[in-house]
Amino acid sequence: MSDPEELLRDALRHHADRTPYDATPVGEVATAARGLRRRRRVGAALATAAAVAAVTVPITLVANHSDPDPAPPGPTPTVPAPETTHTAATTPAPPRIAYAVNAEIVLPDGGTFTPPGGRGISEFTSFGEGFLVAGEDYFEGSVSLVRYDADGQVVESWTGSGLATGTDGATAWTSFAPPESGQSDPTLVHLDEASQEVDQVKPEVVAVTGDEVVFNGGGPDPQAWVTDLVTPPRPIEPLRWAVDAAGGLVAGHVGDLTTAVVDLASGAELWRERGIYAMSLSPDGRYLHVMTDGLGRPDTLRDARTGAVVTEIPGTGTSGLPGLHQLVWEDATHLLGILDGDIVRVGPDGAVSVAAELDPKDEFDLVFAAAP
Repeated sequence: MSDPEELLRDALRHHADRTPYDATPVGEVATAARGLRRRRRVGAALATAAAVAAVTVPITLVANHSDPDPAPPGPTPTVPAPETTHTAATTPAPPRIAYAVNAEIVLPDGGTFTPPGGRGISEFTSFGEGFLVAGEDYFEGSVSLVRYDADGQVVESWTGSGLATGTDGATAWTSFAPPESGQSDPTLVHLDEASQEVDQVKPEVVAVTGDEVVFNGGGPDPQAWVTDLVTPPRPIEPLRWAVDAAGGLVAGHVGDLTTAVVDLASGAELWRERGIYAMSLSPDGRYLHVMTDGLGRPDTLRDARTGAVVTEIPGTGTSGLPGLHQLVWEDATHLLGILDGDIVRVGPDGAVSVAAELDPKDEFDLVFAAAP
């Protein structure tokens, strides 16, 4: 019997054979990691080019996994992916995280919320009974942030950068007066109703881990920081730019396309590797999804504590296969994505299934919620 990794590869290769795609240059990730994780705009000209899939990481999958029941010598037949169907009897559960399509937020229970006035959405997360929404008016490191209540009424608004949600539902963001505005408002890191003034230029929140907030400081000498909003923020060495934090770990970059992972409690650097770009940690901090620098080289899932390759993600990179972009963690073992204009996931047996149909399929603006 083929193991789950082989089933996954076969399922995705099956779809790669059937799906036309124009690959996105890998170099684009260097300046848009957060956007690639959560957001994708697909125009009519790219209607057949937005082939994005989701990957399941079985909970038993480990580096250097070997099949306990090896196949006899000889060629192993390809295991085709089951045909995706849309009947009521076979439609799987919808995405377990919220997403927004064309500025309408769709919740896991099927409920919807649309910010008043047709406001565009670049990032969002739940906040109390309502939402915290970042607009599309990004300018030189800042964006408008608006908190809405459950009825769509504005509770408060800020100019800031980045927002994040913890596993306990705590919400973090930053607020500041852009230097070009001529205003003198304090620069704050927020965690729910608490806040702390920080001496940083246009800080960007990256993650909430426990009762602490991980954020990046801008300016000519960028640095990753963590704060409990009580004591002064402390630097996360040697990270110049953090990407995500979970399970007591922080993943980020020490230089151009050099990824490193740091144990947050001890401050110890666990590993680093050049030529890969960290994208996101699984919510439990067990796996790290990385993109690889270089044409035709697939993304990989790494053991977050050791850097060992757990599995490759077939179809990623720029090898001419359908590119798997905007992968986001749905839970500790699943990544969601887009395939042929639908949100899809891949099950533990490698079966690709539709989690949500999008309409229209040829032009939409999709944003996944900021999830733990």
